[in-house]
Amino acid sequence: MHKRLLALLALISWVGCSGDEISGLMLIGFHGLKAEEEGCTYVENPTSSSTYDVAIAGEYGVPLNVFVHLRNELVGMANPEVGRVETHRITVRSLRVAFEGEGWLGLPDPIEIPVTGVVIEPNGSYWTHVTPLRAREAKILNRQFSNAEGEVKELRLRLRFFGETMNGTRVESNELSHTVHVCRDCLGCPPGQVMTAACAMAYAQPDGIACVEVENQGG
Repeated sequence: MHKRLLALLALISWVGCSGDEISGLMLIGFHGLKAEEEGCTYVENPTSSSTYDVAIAGEYGVPLNVFVHLRNELVGMANPEVGRVETHRITVRSLRVAFEGEGWLGLPDPIEIPVTGVVIEPNGSYWTHVTPLRAREAKILNRQFSNAEGEVKELRLRLRFFGETMNGTRVESNELSHTVHVCRDCLGCPPGQVMTAACAMAYAQPDGIACVEVENQGG
């Protein structure tokens, strides 16, 4: 009898603790940007890397922007017939970014960035752009480049999201890495082309600008 009572108490304790945090928020992958005249949209095909010009970023305060695909894996709990409301809707609150890479003298400390306006229904997906590299981090990286042309360093960003369900239960996503090819003074339109559109929020990225051939004005 005593053993059964202990087992019952342990089960109750486990159930109570398990309600404090659950899994269910999934970071599926990353998408690039597409520069259009009316603004920036995300590219449907997933990508695993970006290019970032720290010279432009540091001078103009332009962050690295990446579209992320998030998914709520929780099953819906709403049942209007019995008056049960939806408690498995997830509100994403923050993004944590850690920095890794070889060949750097020093890397920025991990950062946590607030996320607003991202609410995901059960079994639903959400695409949104985030800024895992900001002007502050760009300046730290920019100082570590020499004056040599064409120098590129690889940086790995480890991203993880945090949020909560409608009943206040904390959720934490899986962690995925995104590779950034960091350069200095390497972006712009090639010779013979001019810029036709730019994403103001992503001018330091190659997919944040659009170039076209210059028309031949000669006779």
